[in-house]
Amino acid sequence: MKKGKNIFTIILTSILLIMSFSAISLYDNVNTKDINKFKDIEYYFSEEFQYTTLGLTMQLDSNYTPLLFSDSVNNENKEYVKDEFNHRLEDVKSFMHMDKDFFYIAKNTNTNKVITNIKNYDQNTFNLDNYGYTIHVNYDKEGYCTTDGNVSNVFSKIETNDLFDSSEYQYEKPTFSDNDISVNTPKNIDIQYIFSKNIKSFEGLSGYLNSWEHYNSFSAVVFCVFSLIIFLFILFYPIKYVEQTHPFKTIKKWSFEINLFAWPTILTLAFLAILMLAGTTINGQLNFILNSFGIGYGNQLLFVINFIVWYLSLLSIAISVFLIKFIVVYGPIHYFKDYTLISRILSYIKRKLNILSEIDLTSPMHTTIMKYVLINGAITIFIALWNPALSIVFTIIYTLLLFFYIKMKTQEIQTDYNTLLDSIKNIISEDFDTITEKDFGIFESSKEELNQLSVNFEKAIQEKVKSEKMKTELISNVSHDLKTPLTCIKNYLTLLKNDDITLENKHHYLEQLTLYTNRLKNLIEDLFEISKVDSGNINLNLQELDIVSLLNQAYLENEEMLESKNITFIRKINIEKLLVFLDSDKTYRIFENLFTNINKYALPGSRAYLTMTELDNSFEIEFSNISEVPMDFTSEEITERFVRGDKSRSKQGSGLGLAIARSFTEAQGGLFDITIDCDLFKVKITFPKSLENQKGIITK
Repeated sequence: MKKGKNIFTIILTSILLIMSFSAISLYDNVNTKDINKFKDIEYYFSEEFQYTTLGLTMQLDSNYTPLLFSDSVNNENKEYVKDEFNHRLEDVKSFMHMDKDFFYIAKNTNTNKVITNIKNYDQNTFNLDNYGYTIHVNYDKEGYCTTDGNVSNVFSKIETNDLFDSSEYQYEKPTFSDNDISVNTPKNIDIQYIFSKNIKSFEGLSGYLNSWEHYNSFSAVVFCVFSLIIFLFILFYPIKYVEQTHPFKTIKKWSFEINLFAWPTILTLAFLAILMLAGTTINGQLNFILNSFGIGYGNQLLFVINFIVWYLSLLSIAISVFLIKFIVVYGPIHYFKDYTLISRILSYIKRKLNILSEIDLTSPMHTTIMKYVLINGAITIFIALWNPALSIVFTIIYTLLLFFYIKMKTQEIQTDYNTLLDSIKNIISEDFDTITEKDFGIFESSKEELNQLSVNFEKAIQEKVKSEKMKTELISNVSHDLKTPLTCIKNYLTLLKNDDITLENKHHYLEQLTLYTNRLKNLIEDLFEISKVDSGNINLNLQELDIVSLLNQAYLENEEMLESKNITFIRKINIEKLLVFLDSDKTYRIFENLFTNINKYALPGSRAYLTMTELDNSFEIEFSNISEVPMDFTSEEITERFVRGDKSRSKQGSGLGLAIARSFTEAQGGLFDITIDCDLFKVKITFPKSLENQKGIITK
């Protein structure tokens, strides 16, 4: 999964980087492309050309009056129209004056008067070829207009309704017929309207000619093509990798309402940002603004800004496509349920209603009854006060709804009761694994107790089975261990009754009889010892003793026995003396049993280890050896009564050695732990060093 996520991230990032760089690299090609920037300029700015022409005529001919009125127009209305016209004329002059790439040469052909905004204009040296787009307008002495260029509609009659936009007129705005006001056609006027070849101004008419909107088609096409590529990539790439990658992993968790508002808005803003940023970058307007603020490295900064905007815009496309795909794959119904605020609000309301309708069987029922009575009373009063005329109708409706609600809750209680009853039956039938999986509804508070009952019942049954098994094994083992010496004693007594036996055989039989008698005696004594510990009748004679000396003494007394089996015993005791309060006889018996256990079950010719370690508040003694036979038992089983390391029970012993050692250790407040690792058998005994800790453990 991680590898798939990384591959997707690398591919998507590469695609976005390549597309962003490619889009910016196309700017120069678009900038040098022959775009008809003057298309429709006469149509969009016909009014500006009209007012400019009339204004220039007024400057060239002082007797010229631009507007003509019929006799039906009174003086007040004439003044109003003239004021409106002059206001418009001033606005157009200001608009044209801001344009540094728009020029005019106006001439009165009758008086040869010339006015122009071209600096250092000389009619003899002026060359029109040094300029770009031009419009030539000529009015002869009769007022007949000839033009060069597509300007047939530019100098038509001014619409009178365009003069009434001002709100300064005190009275109701006058209305005029088509013949009340007309434009006085200029005469003997020749005007050249000229634009620079390289238009750099962003004001006036040049602002339109150099507008970033001319490049919208380019930006839109590139954006749509790249969006289509991203759409296909996200659509066909396995969604299991996409949804685990940031930012998709985070955004998919947003609610549907947030995504529905955010991403259409983001896409719209991204598209507009691409159009405006690309256009203003291509036409140089943005670079001009940066330079005007004294910001250096304008081209590099614009590249970075464009790159970031393109990258983020295309990434927003990828996220939007992913969200649509995720909704379809996840399932619209499930998505609405899991990822909408409405669904969460409804779920919250439902939970609150469920809490309101819950019946707590552990609390006094009068509280619950009072709660429902008050709710019912509040609803009834609200119905009565809200609309007394229809209160009966609403009461009937409410009663029916209340009936069905009570019926539903009753059925739920019955279902919960049957679930609880089934669980109790399962416990009785020893099926303990289904309680935690069930929903007890109104009886959910009893689930924990019922589950604990199930656990305790299961544990009790296991203990009972184990106890029965141990009892059977105990009887079998004790019978075997008692029967063997008794049978041998009986057989040797029979042999001794024979008068014909030799003296040598008689002595041998007596030795064997003594051996089996002592064996039976030891077995009976061990039984008494273990019975005392189990019944709590053991008497401990705690006294201060040197545990190191006692351990060494036990080793020396058993050294010959260990050497007879060729067991190399390695002692790691770095403590010279350690005084503790223990029962010397019981402690010695512990060590003796462990040495005996090693002698019986250790692999001949192997090594055994005895380690003693002193800790802060305790000390540890560890016996470890390699077992002669495979150990197919657990550490708990080997310390049970009459359990031996050899299940064939061919070796001598009662099977109580480790059990007695553990019992004596625990009786004195120590810990007895057995570890079995393959053929390694390890016993670790831990005693507290202080008498207070030891007594505390013994008391417990």
